[in-house]
Amino acid sequence: MRLNGGMLWMSIRLAHFLADFFATRRWIDEDAKIVYVVGLDVLFTTALDWTVVGMLGLIRGRFLETVVYLLFFMTVRRYSGGYHASTRIGCLAIFVGFYLLADIVMMAIYKSGGEWFRLVFSVSSMVAGELVFYSLTPIANDRKRYTHEELNGVKKKAFICLNIWYCLALLMVAFGLELSGQIVVASNIVVLLIMMTKEGSEEMNCVLKAVLNSIFTVGMSTTNAISRFDAYEPEEDVQLAKWVEQKRRAENEEK
Repeated sequence: MRLNGGMLWMSIRLAHFLADFFATRRWIDEDAKIVYVVGLDVLFTTALDWTVVGMLGLIRGRFLETVVYLLFFMTVRRYSGGYHASTRIGCLAIFVGFYLLADIVMMAIYKSGGEWFRLVFSVSSMVAGELVFYSLTPIANDRKRYTHEELNGVKKKAFICLNIWYCLALLMVAFGLELSGQIVVASNIVVLLIMMTKEGSEEMNCVLKAVLNSIFTVGMSTTNAISRFDAYEPEEDVQLAKWVEQKRRAENEEK
């Protein structure tokens, strides 16, 4: 185990101390002590992460919004999986950093943005969440792998959990509650953490290639066609026509 960062380093020391105490009292098997060490360490570091974020929410006067964010994160990410830092200090930095990012975006869009912009942001975020969860979740790793049956079951749970939160957000909108925005922004953070994994990056590359191919197709279809609909022929279209002509000549020469 990698030891780093003040109180985060103390968590593993405390975990070892308690596990030794439990083993001395014969409350646990000596052979299984390492399991309790790891379990206690995870509980302590998670409690620290949540305490820091909760205190930030309390100090900033946004404790209820913070609770909603944490509940969403806890329930949805349990099934979705996603990026994990390799060190305790990295985990704390990412957890706190993304919380602050989510809250800043929430305040900027749902408190300062216009109504139509909020609507477009919310709908596009929900659609993105549905697509990412449908295509990528759950994210497996070296420590957490699934059988085919387990994969389908966990995917279904992640999808259901996400949509329960989305339904709750829509219900909040109906009652004029701004907490709906916190749910939407929290879903974006979970999606971002999914996309930061290897599987997410590969999927993003596939999507990006598909989008670029579509743009290329659109560009090619406009060759020598723009001037048919308008008296103005953009300079870009002339350049495109020259590029296509050069491409055709090169292909003919190869034949």
